[in-house]
Amino acid sequence: MTALNRWVCRNVVRESATQNVEGERVGVLNRIFGYVYHVRLIGKRMKAWNRQVYYAVKYLLLGSTLAGILATAF
Repeated sequence: MTALNRWVCRNVVRESATQNVEGERVGVLNRIFGYVYHVRLIGKRMKAWNRQVYYAVKYLLLGSTLAGILATAF
């Protein structure tokens, strides 16, 4: 458990760091979240507009992602 805790601290926590003062490093996960959040906002707008279209697009994207992962595995 100690080894797992140290690995998480070294890798995950460092890559999710925020910028508290000017010039401080921002982690990769924090930068990626900024882009993913914009996609989430588009999804929320789409869901408010038409739930059937939202779920159709959602499952199409999930299925495409899964198919892409499986295609690269074989």
